[in-house]
Amino acid sequence: MNKLIILIVVILIIAAGIGAFFILQKSDLPEPQVEQITNFKDCANAGYPVLQTYPPQCTTPDGKKFTESPEQEEDQTISKISNLSLLKKVEIVNGARPEVVATRDHLFVVYRDISTKHTPSFSVRIYDKDMDKEIVYKKLVETSTKYGMPTDIRVASDGKYLYAFYEQTDGSVANLFGAKYTLNDNFERVAYTSEPIVTAPAWRKEEVGDEVLNDPIALVAPNSIFVITRIYQESSSIGTPTIYRVREFTNDLKTKLSQFDLNLSDLAGAEGNARQASAYYSNGYYYMIAPTTSKSGSYAIDMTTPSDLLLVQFDKDWKIVKYKNLSENHDDIETFITGFKIYKGLFLVTYRKGKPFVAPLNIYDSNFNLLLSKIIKEEEGKSALEITDDRIYVGFSGGQGPQYPSQSSETPKAEIYIFEFGG
Repeated sequence: MNKLIILIVVILIIAAGIGAFFILQKSDLPEPQVEQITNFKDCANAGYPVLQTYPPQCTTPDGKKFTESPEQEEDQTISKISNLSLLKKVEIVNGARPEVVATRDHLFVVYRDISTKHTPSFSVRIYDKDMDKEIVYKKLVETSTKYGMPTDIRVASDGKYLYAFYEQTDGSVANLFGAKYTLNDNFERVAYTSEPIVTAPAWRKEEVGDEVLNDPIALVAPNSIFVITRIYQESSSIGTPTIYRVREFTNDLKTKLSQFDLNLSDLAGAEGNARQASAYYSNGYYYMIAPTTSKSGSYAIDMTTPSDLLLVQFDKDWKIVKYKNLSENHDDIETFITGFKIYKGLFLVTYRKGKPFVAPLNIYDSNFNLLLSKIIKEEEGKSALEITDDRIYVGFSGGQGPQYPSQSSETPKAEIYIFEFGG
């Protein structure tokens, strides 16, 4: 019994000694000097938690909060994109006009599917983020006897859902629809407009004042969804108004909240017929980038009209805050702006440029100054755009397939370019 007590005492003494040793060792280590942390960078480098708000915030143990300035974030992002490199290109045969949306580990490609040439559909292909593996293929909207064939689609995302606005036409009448899908492997349609949002004359049958439904702009705001169409004018010449029609819906697409016309000629000095444009919501503001005619002359065809890129910032009530012409060469043709994203203070745009046309990716800083211009493809076509924390995706197609049931056309292919950030 006495031996057992002695053994227990010895064990306790040894344990206490070991504990004291580690305590003394720990006391010799330098403690983080919280009082010396005076900015976001020091806080983050010290390993304290960073909240993924906008802008990001870092909190020290004594409760102090440091916010990363937009300038710091922008500088870091500029450093990353300056080393942009092509990771790969993936082709989708019998595909056209691809739209791309990315989540943390998936890429969703929504496109015009020409696998059955005279009865095209809108389809989705879901991939892993590097497009090494196709996970799902699914048809979304098919040609119907009532509304005709699917022709043009544009999408936007809030990170949880994908919102699509698209045109169907029989060659005489065009119909605009909207739909909402889950961003997962099921890609379930959870809301849609069962009847057309609006009906208008089909492509090339428009008259002045008619609504143009092809290439509708999809825009996600915090509490609503917008679709923006164009008002047709007979000329792209200077002096012709640039008018877009804006409709706002609830997130379930059941209720139209507002509708108004946005005359960029009055607001920002735009010139010429409204052409394909893009819009985006960021940090309390709406942004729109649209072509504007840059030289005097008589111009009837959009694709031969000298034009510049006009970027316009609006407040929450769509009142203009500021605008800027982004182009340097007013003799050039810059049009068909179908890719636009804002990422950590930077503005990314894809469009058509030149004659013969090329498809550039331009990146601008928060003051709309050009930082980088990269030619994606030396070909006329439509290009869409998506960005994540380590990738830029550009969807491109030079062809589009038939625009009405009796039209013969080439067999197009969609291409997805994946660019990787460096640095």
